[in-house]
Amino acid sequence: MNPESIEHLFPTPVFKYRVTENINDDLVQKVHASQMRKTTVKQTVGDLHKQPGFEQFCSIALDNARNALGHWGAEYQDIQITNCWANIYSSQDSLQPHSHPNCFLSGVYYVKVPQNSPPIFFYDPRIMTNNIIAPAKRTKTLYNLGSWGIPMAEGMMLLWPGWLHHRAPENTTGEERISIAFNIMFKGLVGSYENLDALEL
Repeated sequence: MNPESIEHLFPTPVFKYRVTENINDDLVQKVHASQMRKTTVKQTVGDLHKQPGFEQFCSIALDNARNALGHWGAEYQDIQITNCWANIYSSQDSLQPHSHPNCFLSGVYYVKVPQNSPPIFFYDPRIMTNNIIAPAKRTKTLYNLGSWGIPMAEGMMLLWPGWLHHRAPENTTGEERISIAFNIMFKGLVGSYENLDALEL
């Protein structure tokens, strides 16, 4: 017997956008011209949103974020990019699971993606699911997977809650992979004094 209904509780959205503007060639040049630091991958410092030449990219990111927040049903005064940086993945470079603190939304834009690149992975945020007894998985579904991969593609932008852990797998292609990551936070009054949940940022 089938259930009368299935309630999908506490979903975690990852919004996917296709950027149609022709910005990638220009971004590749600007990223390579930026000051880099080496962590596990080559990264710029986190202020690309303040640097000349990234205005169009930032405008696209903010427009997509406003669209995502509309689907979210969020009420807010304004939003701003608080951090923005580029990642250059050389051969065998990767980033381990991590989240982005001090923001509401995080995002990534894929500037250059070699063929046969692995997907970006997102992880189930419910810690208790890692410590339960569970049967073997007959089929993989959104209900029983601890992670979910979204294929990378040039011109794709993803947005998700800043607390959601994600991982950029190892670059095994032999060509560099370039992405631009960013964080978004509210600006001005969030909530309301009437509802006793006001916060001015």
